[in-house]
Amino acid sequence: MGTAKHAANTTPRRPDATHAPAQAERLAASGLEKPATVLVDRWGVPHIYAGTLYDVF
Repeated sequence: MGTAKHAANTTPRRPDATHAPAQAERLAASGLEKPATVLVDRWGVPHIYAGTLYDVF
């Protein structure tokens, strides 16, 4: 039998320079009750922070 690699033993790949996130932008969105922020991490995953639960969705 061969050896199996486990997901816990792998290191996430870092994006290269061609996949760099966009610069900071300020956009207007109608319907929000309070300000909201979307941060994109180094893997390109968006994280949404909002003043109300309704604004997150």
